[in-house]
Amino acid sequence: MSLTSSSLRRRVGTVVALASLLGLPPSCSVHDIPGMEVARPSTTSSSTQSVPSSGSQAADAIGPVSPLPIEEPIEVTYSDTQGRAAQTLLARFDLREQGRLTPVRTQRTNGPCWAFAALASVESSLMPGMPLDLSENDMVNRSGFDRGPYGGGTRQMAAAYLASGAGPVSERGGQRVVDVLNIHYLPKNKLGPDNPVLKRAIMNEGAVFTLFFQEAYYLNRKVNYFAPTSHPTNHAVAIVGWDDNYSASNFLQRPEGDGAWIIRNSWGTKKGEQGYYYVSYYDRQIGTANAVYLGSPTGTYKRIYQHDPLGATDRRGPVGDAWYANVFTARGTEHIGAVGLWSLTAGVDYEVYLAPVTGGRPDVSKAQLAASGALPYAGYHTIETSGMDVTAGQAFSVIVHVRSNSSDHLVPAELPISGYSSRASAEPGQSFISTDGTNWRDFTEIAPKGNVALKALATR
Repeated sequence: MSLTSSSLRRRVGTVVALASLLGLPPSCSVHDIPGMEVARPSTTSSSTQSVPSSGSQAADAIGPVSPLPIEEPIEVTYSDTQGRAAQTLLARFDLREQGRLTPVRTQRTNGPCWAFAALASVESSLMPGMPLDLSENDMVNRSGFDRGPYGGGTRQMAAAYLASGAGPVSERGGQRVVDVLNIHYLPKNKLGPDNPVLKRAIMNEGAVFTLFFQEAYYLNRKVNYFAPTSHPTNHAVAIVGWDDNYSASNFLQRPEGDGAWIIRNSWGTKKGEQGYYYVSYYDRQIGTANAVYLGSPTGTYKRIYQHDPLGATDRRGPVGDAWYANVFTARGTEHIGAVGLWSLTAGVDYEVYLAPVTGGRPDVSKAQLAASGALPYAGYHTIETSGMDVTAGQAFSVIVHVRSNSSDHLVPAELPISGYSSRASAEPGQSFISTDGTNWRDFTEIAPKGNVALKALATR
C-alpha cells in the first residue's frame, strides 16, 4: 500500500524574596515500572520587573517559590476552540464543591511545586470515584531532566514522565495504580473572564496545572492575589475553579475588573483559605503554560515502546505536511493496539500506519492504515489503532502523517538541550522522517542525538 495517498533558557529576574524559595526536580533515568513495561533500546517571555520591598502582612501567608524563572524550551501553538464543545458556563464553579479534589498537600522543601500541580490534576481527573495520593517525590527524582532540586520544572517535564510510563506511583508503596494516557495543553489565560476553553477543561476534566508569579507583596488578606505587572513565572499551582463576580476590591491593588481564578496551592492547609487562594482574572501571569493530565486505571496496556522518555523537547521537519516514523523490536508475542502521539500544535490532522521493517527501515509497501483523525489541542494523545500482531524479536514500525494550516514544524522530537534534556540519546535506525511518505531519511542525520517523539503501546 502506498503512503503517498492523502491522508523549548532562562533568565533570572530581580526578585526580593519575602518568603522561602522553591525550585524543582533532580533527575534520573527512566526505569521499567511493574504493571507496564517501558521498552527503550541500549517562557514565558515577559519583561522582568523588580518587586517592591515590603513588610507585607502577607509574608507569612505564602510558601516557597522558585528562585529562577520557570520557562519551557519550546513554545506550543494553540487554538481558541481546542476542540471543546460549547456548553453553558456558570458564573461561579468550584471543584471543592463537586467532591473532585483530593486533600491539599504540603511540599515542605524547595523543589517540587510543578510535581504537586501536575499530580493534583491527575488525581482530580479521577475524582470522585478514585481518590488517590500520588508520589510527587517520585516524579521529581525520576523525571530524567537536568534541572536540580532548585532549578524549576515545567508542564512538559511532568508530561514526559507520565507519558513514558515511569509513573505516577502511589505515595505509600510506590505502586503504579493509574496510567496517564492523554495530556492536553491549554491556551494562556486572557485577561478577564472570557476563557471558555480553560473553564470547560476545569468543569469536564478537573484541576488544571498552571504557572504564575507568586510574591508576598501582592497578597491581600492572605488569600487574594493580583500582580499588575509582568514577571517571570516562578511557581506552579492548580486552577480548581473561578468566580466571575469576585470583587476587585478584594485585592491589594485594584485590577481592571471583577473576577478571580480559584487556585489550589501546595503549602498545606494553614496558608491561604485552607490551602486555596483567589487570583484576579487580570493577574499578568496566572494561566501561563496550562495543562490537564488525564488519569485512567492501569491495565489497558502491557508495554510501552519508545525512544523518547523525555518527550517532545523540540520540533523539526517540514511545515504544513510531514511524515515521521519509529522502528521498534517486539519483546514478546503482543498486539500493538495503540500509539502515543505528541503534538506541539493544535489543529493537526493525522494518519497512523503500522508496517513491518525491511532493511532496517519502515516497509511502506506493506503499511496498513491503522487510525486517522484530528488533534484539536496540543499535548500527548493515546490513539487506539486497528492493531498489528508481533512476535518476540520482530521489528515493526509506526508511521505518522500529519497536516496543519499552521507555520510550525510538525515533527515532535526528543532532542538534547543543555541544562534541560542533555540525557537525550539516539541511535541510527530508530527514527525516520520524510516529506512524501516514500523517501525516508534517518533522523540522526538531522539531529545526531535526536529521536522522533512517538510511542507504540502493546495491549497483550
